[in-house]
Amino acid sequence: MLLQRFMIRLLTMLITLFGVAVVVFVVIRVAPGDPIAMMLPPGATDADIARLRALYG
Repeated sequence: MLLQRFMIRLLTMLITLFGVAVVVFVVIRVAPGDPIAMMLPPGATDADIARLRALYG
């Protein structure tokens, strides 16, 4: 009985974590704008943008 309860809670936790990961991924992908442009100050050069893109992939 205790093992069954543990397994149900574990399965529920894994499903919840997967759901949260999917929601976060979708929200990040759908959000408008360029994340690299938001990280840099307004006067950033093209070289700065390229360097940051290479750093983060």
